[in-house]
Amino acid sequence: MIKKLRDQLGPEEPRPDDGSDEDPLAKSARLFRYLIDLTQDLPPDRDQEFRRSDERLKLIGVASRLNGRPTLRERLERFRRDPPREARSGDTPPQEDLPGTFEHIARLSSALPDTSIGEELGKRAQAMSERLRQIRENR
Repeated sequence: MIKKLRDQLGPEEPRPDDGSDEDPLAKSARLFRYLIDLTQDLPPDRDQEFRRSDERLKLIGVASRLNGRPTLRERLERFRRDPPREARSGDTPPQEDLPGTFEHIARLSSALPDTSIGEELGKRAQAMSERLRQIRENR
């Protein structure tokens, strides 16, 4: 029956190459994008579990890096090497402001459209703020 249908459809169009000349990172990025898209079809209980997990953030992070987007660490390193013009004057922000900055980020994260990422970012920013305060107290 399948053969009969194939005959009715006519000759098969030649398939493009497997993309062997395609960048392996692009292939991997497509694979990760596909995996992220698959998670949209998880059952509700597993979806909530996945959205609360670190795996989701890691999956999105890997996909971003494969697409060529710089990581936060890379952006910070670039900022450290080449600070903005107003920061080049030799004025360094006081260290006391860093914990407050992370607390502010934690408060702002609740406004993100994706609440699960916002909650996770808020937790991490709050933990960083507490860690910075402990480091400052131990000096």
